[in-house]
Amino acid sequence: LNRSAPEKGILKRYVHNSADSKRINNNYIATLYRDKKNNLFVSTEGGGLLQYDRVHDSFKQWNISSGSCVLNSNNTVISLGEGPDDKLWIGSGNEGLFIYDDTNNSFQCYQNDINNSASLSNNSVRYIYKDDVGNMWLGTYAAGVEFIPKIRDKFTHVKGDANQIGGLNNNIIKAIVEDNDGNLWIGTDGGGINFYNKKSKQYTYFKHDPLNKNTASSNTLHSIIALNNDTLVFTYHRGGFDLFNKKTGKFTHFLPDAKNPNTISDITVSSAYKDRNGNLWLGTWMGGLNFYNVKTKQFKL
Repeated sequence: LNRSAPEKGILKRYVHNSADSKRINNNYIATLYRDKKNNLFVSTEGGGLLQYDRVHDSFKQWNISSGSCVLNSNNTVISLGEGPDDKLWIGSGNEGLFIYDDTNNSFQCYQNDINNSASLSNNSVRYIYKDDVGNMWLGTYAAGVEFIPKIRDKFTHVKGDANQIGGLNNNIIKAIVEDNDGNLWIGTDGGGINFYNKKSKQYTYFKHDPLNKNTASSNTLHSIIALNNDTLVFTYHRGGFDLFNKKTGKFTHFLPDAKNPNTISDITVSSAYKDRNGNLWLGTWMGGLNFYNVKTKQFKL
């Protein structure tokens, strides 16, 4: 884990040290999440959930349990988010969904129950997203999308079916983002981008076509973010990243080019972040961290 303050030229690295319990306990970081109270959480693959202590510049391990459900330092935490009541939602690799209530320091666990059709459909929760009205959308590994209304009564499954025309086309969900029109963009692992119009309840698919340059660069998404009201950022496994204009339907591709230093440094872009100035920070698989100035169209490694 690295902490950077570019304007001050500061870069600090945090690495696992088995002799120090206040260090990060795993070097494989899944995601970072800052809640409304400015708490910073670090989820890891194989190291559970950590919380950063700014005062002591250290990390606290969370041991999470609710009845028979346990999520400890040996488990994988993949996704984090906040519900409509500002409780912390914790998506695990294979242990289901946990919701933390800080008013009584307790956890509630949701797991798949084969005898309950309204239960969580899959225990691998890959993505957590809250829409503008407070409804929750969960992306699972192989069971599509879970929809939970603002008043949480049950899980509603949105799962692709090979025999169903016009539905979700892939059940491995990597990203979910709502645009300024209130519609959802769903990134999948193999099905490209699924656009869901909430009003018409219809799907439109944006998939890679090697014979058409104005298509998605890859069908395997890693992340989606809204750059502005008209433009979305799609990052891919072995596809670089795209800027997509919703109004014109145009894809602008960004791929590495060894002959051009002003390009992305790696073909796989794992994550993207828009900073306060509207510029992009892009995490790659093997090419480090890339900064892209949207106005000047310049890259910096």
